[in-house]
Amino acid sequence: KIHQKSILGQSSYNLQQRAIDLKSKREMLVNATHLWQQITEGYARVDSQGQEIMRMKHHSEAVKNQISQLEIEVEGLDKQVEELKYAYTLSKSQDVMYLRQDLQEGASCSVCGATHHPFHSDTLLEQSKLIGEMKQEYEQTETELRHKKATLLELLQEYANESGKIESAFESLEVYKKTLQDNIAHWENFVSLDLSFKDCSSSSNFEARRIMLQQLMEKTTLDAEQAKEELDLYSFHQNNINNI
Repeated sequence: KIHQKSILGQSSYNLQQRAIDLKSKREMLVNATHLWQQITEGYARVDSQGQEIMRMKHHSEAVKNQISQLEIEVEGLDKQVEELKYAYTLSKSQDVMYLRQDLQEGASCSVCGATHHPFHSDTLLEQSKLIGEMKQEYEQTETELRHKKATLLELLQEYANESGKIESAFESLEVYKKTLQDNIAHWENFVSLDLSFKDCSSSSNFEARRIMLQQLMEKTTLDAEQAKEELDLYSFHQNNINNI
């Protein structure tokens, strides 16, 4: 009678079902917590990757602009070097040096017909000095051209590397998005845990939901332990009744 009184009104089936349901719910909450962590990290990864791609694109665009500007400068210097080289080579010719002696500013040149003679000088010493200056200008311009060509080559290589990184980053982003979408679709299995769980967009309060899942799991764990104790106690009394 003592044992019967202790389990009065209780049902073995109901107690077992409650214990099974709570255990199942706890496992579901564990999986939901793990999945929510993946979704949270997925959104953060997609956002971070998107920002990184934008940063690389801005850098790549800046490098591209530098290349365009440098190409113009190199083209201009290239022409200038050729002109200086031609003028310097021509200036060293004895015939030109001889003809230059007769040039007068304003009078037409017998070779080219020009009336302005920037390289004209009256003495051989002055001509030698002038040729030396032309050589120096030619060599300085040629050196500047070499440096700019080297810089241009470096920028072209940097642009190519950056373009490759951007392409690779886009591929990674697509993988991240696909994984995130799969996780979001899987989250539908846990919406029944709470009405607020239906929203799974980037505007969700990720930390608040994580805390809520943790609280639900703690409460469900306590309820499951209590249900197991009640079932064990029922089984204890029922076994004693059967033995008696």
